[in-house]
Amino acid sequence: MGTGLGSLAERLARRMPSAQIVAVDHDPVLLRIARESLAGSPARIQWVDLDLRTPQWAEALPRGRYDAVVSTTALHWLRRPELHRLHRTLFDRIRPGGLFLNGDHIPFAPDAARIGTLLREIRHQYQRRELRRRFGATWNGWWAAAARDPRLAAEVALRRRRYPREHHDIVNDHLPGWLRSLRSAGFREAEVAWQLWDDRVILAVR
Repeated sequence: MGTGLGSLAERLARRMPSAQIVAVDHDPVLLRIARESLAGSPARIQWVDLDLRTPQWAEALPRGRYDAVVSTTALHWLRRPELHRLHRTLFDRIRPGGLFLNGDHIPFAPDAARIGTLLREIRHQYQRRELRRRFGATWNGWWAAAARDPRLAAEVALRRRRYPREHHDIVNDHLPGWLRSLRSAGFREAEVAWQLWDDRVILAVR
């Protein structure tokens, strides 16, 4: 979910070439780049353009249950009711024993607000520095370059209609709320599998 440029789908396809992968996103620019860059993948990747904020988003997915649902740095787009609804929908669409794995910016509980603010700022500084070091550009700089590419003109125009305002992270829920929501949705287990500052990977077992 929120496949973006397809980096996670590409890794899954490389590790599991017989897998059937459904890659979901609503950003037309990222979907276009992902489709073209992974056109020669040995795995079967189905690209689905849908908005996870809509109540009936799962109806656009292929029928059946999934062994695993994975996402990275995408679900912070959702507001709290949308996130909790997504957790319930995922419980219905993942097979018993299947996994939901999500990596994202998930804030600390409100009673650790000062710690959370400090670590979030450290993360932001680190990310800006690493983007410049590894790619020679900031996130905003990357998008500015994409907007100037004539090959992406149609997708850029559609993206601006879908997202008329600049995106900023939505604090949809803190860590205890995330875990509580997953368990309330029916997942047998939900816990942090990895963490660096306020970046976390949450693993839930159906």
